[in-house]
Amino acid sequence: MFWLIILITWSIFLWDLYLSVRQYRVHRDTVKRPDEVDEIMSEEEYRKARIYRLDKHRFSFVYSIYSQLELMAILIFCLPHILWNKSGVINLKFGYTSEIAQTVTFILLISVIEYLTSMPWQLYDTFMIEEKHGFNKQTLGFFLKDKTKKMIVSLFIMAPIVTAIVYIVERGGSYFFFYLLMTVYPEFIAPMFDKYVPLPESELKQKIEKLAESVNFPLKKLLVVYGSKRSAHSNAYMYGLWNNKRIVLYDTLFDEEMRTKLKENACFSKEIEEESCGKGDEEISKHKLGMQDDEVLAVLGHELGHWALWHTFIYLIAIEIISRRLEFAADRFSEKLGYGYELRKALIKLGKDNLLLPIDDPIYSMFNHSHPPILERIAALKKIK
Repeated sequence: MFWLIILITWSIFLWDLYLSVRQYRVHRDTVKRPDEVDEIMSEEEYRKARIYRLDKHRFSFVYSIYSQLELMAILIFCLPHILWNKSGVINLKFGYTSEIAQTVTFILLISVIEYLTSMPWQLYDTFMIEEKHGFNKQTLGFFLKDKTKKMIVSLFIMAPIVTAIVYIVERGGSYFFFYLLMTVYPEFIAPMFDKYVPLPESELKQKIEKLAESVNFPLKKLLVVYGSKRSAHSNAYMYGLWNNKRIVLYDTLFDEEMRTKLKENACFSKEIEEESCGKGDEEISKHKLGMQDDEVLAVLGHELGHWALWHTFIYLIAIEIISRRLEFAADRFSEKLGYGYELRKALIKLGKDNLLLPIDDPIYSMFNHSHPPILERIAALKKIK
């Protein structure tokens, strides 16, 4: 059985590596911008996106090989078993003999080891690759503080989180992991690392509330997360159970006018002044295109399509099989709400802001992309009448 596990892990690794090499070759060999990409990005934007993606590929190759060798060392030398026994020895020194106490100590040891072994890779990715291409908005001090804070939280908030997990497992049945994901992380963990504030009163807020009401989405909170202090990437998502839903917008989505209003409303603490309104705020306007209100609504129309069409639950059953079709369906839903043109513009801006390279190896895309490529989504939107 042991060697079967080894064989399976190597088979998965080699298959993933093969797919990644195929994708790398497509990006490496397609030096000139393809004609079908003209609508999405200029020659210069294509050049920047291609260089960024090649750098990420090379880093990914090295890191994946390291991770595979690390996994082999863990399996061959039975490191989890050694750490489990070591946890018991440590607990005995303090007079603890319960399995729960040993489990907590075991997790503590794993957390510290993972923190130390992953730090060099995260530093290189953030301050060499992301910094080089204009995405990193963190200082070294903030980065180390943020990572250390995450580790400390995982160590010292263990008891209440475990209590919550046990409660959800007992009442959630086979879908307990889904309820856990939808409640514990966004409500109790995520706010420890990012600043979440209500979206200021504005025409955009009124439009979003009206849009949510039009599709009977039980919106309870409309929040903005200050993602620009860490990265220039854009995003939006929603979460919550039953009639207690929230929508979260990254500040990097907005145009300069809305970001100015957010700054005026949110720079009230020393932390935000130093982190959210500092380096990221100064540089973001140079890098981001920003979205108009209707374009933000178009993106949310797409996300509401996932909710209205029950895609989250369908994902639990057949994520990889039909997820692309669900994306197209959500796009059509946004089109029916009257935001087809704005969604096309928003997709183009998201692609440019995140330096997405809209060319893919078909086999790699089949196994790795839950979202259809931007070119396919735009073409499908154009066909909708």
